[in-house]
Amino acid sequence: MKTHQLPNQPVKLNAVKQGFVSVRTNSRRFINRPIIHNRSLLLVGSLLLLSGALAVQAQTTYIKANNTTALPTSGSWTVAGFPGSGDIGKWDPTVTAANVVQLGAAMSLGEIQIVNPGGAVTIWDPTTANALTLNGVNGVGIDMSAATVNLTIQTNVLTLGGNQTWKIASGRSVTHTGANGIAFGANVLTITGGGTFNANERNNPEIGRAS
Repeated sequence: MKTHQLPNQPVKLNAVKQGFVSVRTNSRRFINRPIIHNRSLLLVGSLLLLSGALAVQAQTTYIKANNTTALPTSGSWTVAGFPGSGDIGKWDPTVTAANVVQLGAAMSLGEIQIVNPGGAVTIWDPTTANALTLNGVNGVGIDMSAATVNLTIQTNVLTLGGNQTWKIASGRSVTHTGANGIAFGANVLTITGGGTFNANERNNPEIGRAS
């Protein structure tokens, strides 16, 4: 594993490189292409008056139950059902030990929130079709701003479903070790909080060089 010491400004990961990269960051941006073209959007005043303020995305927070039942399963959570593309999956003291849990199927999740479960959290699945997609609830894909443990995602594919921020507290880490890396699409990933983001560069055309 190599550690890249980055300048105090946003960086982009956009080139192929073999190995493993560890990024310690206060505020960094990761994208899959060297240039993002910003386009101005003209909004008509009358439409704004009709629509009012932009609505905050509604979501439901699901608390992880103290088990290793596959995540997209009702029994994996303390209430019926499981979190969907606009919901939050939260790990708190309900989970009393390290939690290694499989997807078992493709899952689209709004946000992962890690607070203070009894041990580190690992989400895994060896099947490429069982991809994990993080959409970002109100712009946040992973919230570890108050985490006391680390998060590891071991899925072959981790997809960003929209622009999002991962909040990783100082001393905490998020690690992705999937063989196919992170699928950014045209989305931008911003990491804040002073924690560490570990990414597998091998066989990953969309993430690699810190620049």
